[in-house]
Amino acid sequence: MMTQRQRALLDTPRWAWLRRYLDTWCAEPLAASDASTEQQLADAQQHLGPLPTLLREWFELVGARLCDIQDMPARPPKLRTSDGRLVVWTENQGVWQILACPRPDGHWDDDPPCVADEGFDFAQPLSAALQAMTLSDTLVGIMSLLYTDRLEGPLGLLSQQVRGGMLEDAPDWDTFRHYPEHPVPNNPFYEDGLLRGDDTTILRDDSSCILWMTATDDAFTAFTSRFKVGAPDEEHEVVLRLPKDSPISVKKSMELLQTTIGDLGHVGQAEESDTARFWITTRSPDAVVARLLSAIPQHLLADAQITTVSHRLAIPRVVHPVP
Repeated sequence: MMTQRQRALLDTPRWAWLRRYLDTWCAEPLAASDASTEQQLADAQQHLGPLPTLLREWFELVGARLCDIQDMPARPPKLRTSDGRLVVWTENQGVWQILACPRPDGHWDDDPPCVADEGFDFAQPLSAALQAMTLSDTLVGIMSLLYTDRLEGPLGLLSQQVRGGMLEDAPDWDTFRHYPEHPVPNNPFYEDGLLRGDDTTILRDDSSCILWMTATDDAFTAFTSRFKVGAPDEEHEVVLRLPKDSPISVKKSMELLQTTIGDLGHVGQAEESDTARFWITTRSPDAVVARLLSAIPQHLLADAQITTVSHRLAIPRVVHPVP
């Protein structure tokens, strides 16, 4: 259940976009536990001085719900300044920050202007910057399904109707341009690109490819009637997970996979909390899966999971164990 304060804020015109986003893209409704606590806000203001009204409201709504997906939204416990400007969102490698700027007299506008540092051409009010980064990290969160099983955006788990992907290999730019320009600005890194679409379909020009996401079955059906997705010969990731306590070491597993896959694809590896994760980038996912099933010892397969997912349509399919 939301607090009265959260409900009152969501009923105001300036937070209508957030209500639509939560209702359209998110799996879980807003809850009282999603808000930053009064103590957290008081501590931040004791350290930094008064906060802009809109930023304080953002934290009162979702300050405890914010997640790092690719880039990192600020939260009250670690809120900081840079040259007198509040750091609102930070690129994951620290290449740029979105900074809220006070007036020359040091006081804050209700919805202050924001800029990106390091020479990026980004100048938007804070309200637009928050929308821009929420949509940007949702796009990236969907693409993380290439390697993870969590469909998650910067405000938590996404609805199971949400789908997305990356159109590479000479994407259909004419069809892309038939979608209307989206009123929300883009991530500062994509200063020359545009968002297109509407409340249930978002497309981003990533220069050599198109990132896309849809929020509903109807939006997905309309999107796939315009763009080809899901063909067997598209670039895929085949993901293999093995327990970290597997009898075969991660290094030996990597060597086995590289020998097994050969020229069918490129093998990558990362470690998660309790598993070792390997992925094979390939245009022959069925052939890669067949080689894995034949080469991995049966006693290892018993605890293994294999999934496949297309870059163009980031919806994982479990192929082992057979569902």
